[in-house]
Amino acid sequence: MGKGLERKMNIAAKLSYLNIFRKMFIFLKYCADNIANKEYSLIFTGLKYLLLKKSNSSDRVIKTNNGIFLIRKYTIDFKLANSAYEISVTKRFKKIIPAFDLFIDVGANIGTYSIIAGKRALSTIAFEPIETNYNSLVKNIELNQLEKFIIPYRFGLGEKAETSRFNFYPLKPGASGKNPLKKRGEQIEVQIENFDHLELPNIISATNILIKIDVEGMETEVLRGMQNLISQNKGMTLIIETKHSGEQSIKDLLNKYSTFQFEKIDEFNMLAKKV
Repeated sequence: MGKGLERKMNIAAKLSYLNIFRKMFIFLKYCADNIANKEYSLIFTGLKYLLLKKSNSSDRVIKTNNGIFLIRKYTIDFKLANSAYEISVTKRFKKIIPAFDLFIDVGANIGTYSIIAGKRALSTIAFEPIETNYNSLVKNIELNQLEKFIIPYRFGLGEKAETSRFNFYPLKPGASGKNPLKKRGEQIEVQIENFDHLELPNIISATNILIKIDVEGMETEVLRGMQNLISQNKGMTLIIETKHSGEQSIKDLLNKYSTFQFEKIDEFNMLAKKV
């Protein structure tokens, strides 16, 4: 065996071990939330998913550090509701919430971030186009008694109003979108609207707006449909997933509308603050 090949194999082995340790560390974070809320059975659910990629086999309601959630059977809802999920993003999100008077949750899924915001008495507008996700979002708002703070809408946002075909993934409904993952999902139709064309009374009185966008590759389309809001609102901050749309393309588009200061939150998410 050549030295070059041997070196590559050693590096690959080290990376494999590092990946295992990383996954175990994250798993322990999830366990800490489960233990704090006496949801011990979720530890086994998490372990089953980690090893077999299989989830809970029945619907149930759970409590996490983020709130109370319905977790659907055969989905990863148990992860999304846990405070360890996207831990860097949720920590940053919780830290900056007090500075805002309105939160716009684009691609709300089951409503994790909306629930966090609502529990801190922040007025929230949540957009979710996929029916099963929207139904869970509404249920989770009810479970946390946050109807006063959160208004959900059953449509997505984009550059123009249209009926769009999405790839739907039953295990990971939140990963559904226009752009397929490794393989095409079940084809479903969803409604998309242009944000600037909507009549939302909450927007008129809001001076400091926080927007979170996680829409599986449609981030730039959403931003184009919010051009007026982004250009006109002075106290705006956005948290945007960059994994599919690309960090630079999002930065370039935002800087066409105004001047922003950017901050990387984690590998797949960044914060953009208007300056």
